[in-house]
Amino acid sequence: MELRSPASSRFHKRSSAFGLYSRPRKVTRDSRRKFRWRRRAEYLARIPGQPTDRQRSTIESMLQLEWAAIVAEHQGDLVGFREMREHRRLLDRLLGDFERSLVPKAPAKSARSGPSQIAIEDHLAQLGARNDAVVAGASTSASRQQRRVR
Repeated sequence: MELRSPASSRFHKRSSAFGLYSRPRKVTRDSRRKFRWRRRAEYLARIPGQPTDRQRSTIESMLQLEWAAIVAEHQGDLVGFREMREHRRLLDRLLGDFERSLVPKAPAKSARSGPSQIAIEDHLAQLGARNDAVVAGASTSASRQQRRVR
């Protein structure tokens, strides 16, 4: 003989490809309150650390949309199913935003990206070579100017 609590008899576990999830059998004020409490706890458990204000508001919006979809599904007519589809579509968009907020952002690269670091001796050697090239180029251009003047 299996003992069931009164709360578990009002919610039944529905199987999906991704596991079990709870959905109320009847749409009442108490089932709404319990559904929101359970689902909120599930969403908050997925957040590492303290939730941000945006995550909290996203969770509240998801709870409202999911409950509205359940109510529309319980109506059982064509209008209810259309409303349910629209609520589920919006819920999927919010759930995607919520999932993206759980992924930690990559650290930002420094705004200043300069040349690679080299040793001071290498730098001085490069400067010396550049100066030698400038001096050699200046003497060549000076001799050309002297030829033009003559």
